[in-house]
Amino acid sequence: MTTKLPTLLGIFTLLLLMPSCGGSGGNGNNEGSLAFLVGDAPTDDLSSFSLEIDELRLRNLDGVLSDNLLSGPRTIDVLGLGLADREALLGMNSIAAGNYESVYLKVDPLSFQARDLQGMEVSISAGLIAAEVGF
Repeated sequence: MTTKLPTLLGIFTLLLLMPSCGGSGGNGNNEGSLAFLVGDAPTDDLSSFSLEIDELRLRNLDGVLSDNLLSGPRTIDVLGLGLADREALLGMNSIAAGNYESVYLKVDPLSFQARDLQGMEVSISAGLIAAEVGF
């Protein structure tokens, strides 16, 4: 069975939460904190769907992308997420204070692994996936 990627993209929803973004008390450290959480969307066709996130960057108002906020590629099963896993994806990161307009995410399509409800591997055809979402 081959499943087209647009069908599977509905599986997960990306959420950004920037609880603080500003300097701290005049010590010259103009950093804020960033938490990146991933949630899933229900599906009746798959028991698991994992993927590798290679890059997570923020774009500032001048159009410049930040450094990669991930210390390395992160593999997650978006259908098996529990609260602890969502928080562990990126955890809290420091980021330069400023105004950001979007998040850029790059996913490795060769890392996709899906299983149907009987546990059989599902073939997925996809090209390189890089998405940018404004907020």
